[in-house]
Amino acid sequence: ELDSVRQDGFAADTFSGGNAEIEEFQLMFIAGSKYMLEAGAYFLPYMGLGYNRYSFHAESIAYSPGGIPLSIGEIKLEEEDGLLVLVGCDVRYTESLSINLEARFAGEKAFSGGFIFRF
Repeated sequence: ELDSVRQDGFAADTFSGGNAEIEEFQLMFIAGSKYMLEAGAYFLPYMGLGYNRYSFHAESIAYSPGGIPLSIGEIKLEEEDGLLVLVGCDVRYTESLSINLEARFAGEKAFSGGFIFRF
């Protein structure tokens, strides 16, 4: 069940329901090698291949951006398949602090990074 619609980054003035469904499946095979550094720190580069499948379906959406009434009867994106290529690394500095960087190519284009702090 949808509760809002945005067009070009702006919320619609009025909105009357609708339904949207997204399905996604991913399967990844990843391999890496850990390189120990000094004082318990390590560097772990990895890479992998994967498979991604997704579909999207939306229906009965009525909204009004800038006072102009619009409606979407049905939008359907059939199942799309794709091969994923993944590269990344984990770097642990101390027992409680590590960093992760990851990039995905081919089937999707994404980059992510994060910190992990353990108490």
